[in-house]
Amino acid sequence: MKSLLNKIFKNRLAILLRNTLNVFPVRVNKYYLNKNISISDAFLFRTDNNFKTIFRFTDLPNFLYSYKNTSIDLIFFDFKGILLKEINIDKMDIHNEIVIDKNFFQGLETYGHFYLFHNIPDIGDKKIILSNRCYLGFSKNDNSYSYVHGNSYVKSKDFNTNVQNTDFSNMSLLMNSKYIPQENFIDYDKIELFFANPTSRTIRLEVNKKEKKLLKNCDIKFELNKIKKVAILSNCKNIRPIVFVYKDGFYDVHHC
Repeated sequence: MKSLLNKIFKNRLAILLRNTLNVFPVRVNKYYLNKNISISDAFLFRTDNNFKTIFRFTDLPNFLYSYKNTSIDLIFFDFKGILLKEINIDKMDIHNEIVIDKNFFQGLETYGHFYLFHNIPDIGDKKIILSNRCYLGFSKNDNSYSYVHGNSYVKSKDFNTNVQNTDFSNMSLLMNSKYIPQENFIDYDKIELFFANPTSRTIRLEVNKKEKKLLKNCDIKFELNKIKKVAILSNCKNIRPIVFVYKDGFYDVHHC
């Protein structure tokens, strides 16, 4: 009976109701615990406004488990969810980096996100869950990079079947998830908040009383000037931005 009640209490409909009523809400699904998968963030990239992005990542299957002949898939989308590029890298060192600038996209100046999936040949029945948090650096006008690491679980790929899944982040029927970054922004000239939709559905998002819809597999930017506090409301229970702050010609990047 206890096992049955646990299954009922933890199914998707029950979690949606719990999140809507704020009764033992569940921010992140853990259905992946018995899987054999590579989990990716929706990593932000920028080639707009004279930005370029550097991406540093580790060959985790080799580093952690001594697997050889591994590879990674990188899949790039712009902020509207349009597929820009797919690449496979099969010759790697333990530590690697690529530069993503407008030339990487044949001169395109935009922003968006990308996924990284590890591939392990002949993994068999061994259960491995890899989440490569990686590091992103952002350089404007060829100045020094400002770095930030991965933000949240967004999409996974099964090592054996290559099936992709999402919806690690749970939803509510109401915009009752409030998120306030622990930072006073009043001394900055402006700030930019970049959000990626971590779900397979349209989510609602409000930043300092300005509401927008964020479609699946899309990104959005909010720009705010001379504000002290940021208040974020959403019907997604696990949403947090990458933050760019600017002052006197300098900038910094971090998550909250």
